[in-house]
Amino acid sequence: MPPSGKCLTRRLVVNVSNIDALRNNNALRVLHPTRFETIAALICKIILVASTTTSGSTRLCTVNIIVNLRTKMTPPLSENQVGNFAIHNLVNVSACETDLYRLVPLLKDGMAKFCEKFGHQLHLADERSSEIYNSYKELEQVLGNENTEMLLFSSWCRFPFYSMDFGFGKPVWASVFPNPTRNCIFMCDTRDGKGIEAWVSLDDPNTDIFENDPELLSFASTNPCPLGTF
Repeated sequence: MPPSGKCLTRRLVVNVSNIDALRNNNALRVLHPTRFETIAALICKIILVASTTTSGSTRLCTVNIIVNLRTKMTPPLSENQVGNFAIHNLVNVSACETDLYRLVPLLKDGMAKFCEKFGHQLHLADERSSEIYNSYKELEQVLGNENTEMLLFSSWCRFPFYSMDFGFGKPVWASVFPNPTRNCIFMCDTRDGKGIEAWVSLDDPNTDIFENDPELLSFASTNPCPLGTF
């Protein structure tokens, strides 16, 4: 989604103990959510709270998750195959589904249905082009709807950044570059491979409410030192 006014980016870090605290809640334990699903739901909830506070009204929301289909196709593509194969997975969130314990199963179910649909069909040459085309047409419609708030999530988790050594030793901190586009959230692993570092870009009016939300701060640290214990 294009920038609207002044856009600010904030870095959040959620360590493994706080991720486990969220995932082990009785309402989520039976779902076995991934780290990404758990933190994406938390960030989504707080952004919607901030957006509702600044606008004075509740808007419809579409969560746009960029999915790498290489490992989700049946059978999966080779890890040594060059190039990206990513498609936008759109999950609609209604006003009554902004509670954390409704968002997690919503995102999880949306991802499962998406992978089931595209994972099998994209191996069929006659289906591949039409499905990719339809996914981008759907994205275009969402972008053109002024009454819908879109949140773009991209996960770089499990990329082996911390195992790379180009002759200078392994990195002490590897991170994504902040994207100055509103409502964009990029996630990557912390150094121990268990926590999550998230870069969240929002409109200026929403940023202050977001980064000072008590629930968010009970689980995430705002811009901690990269050389710390995370």
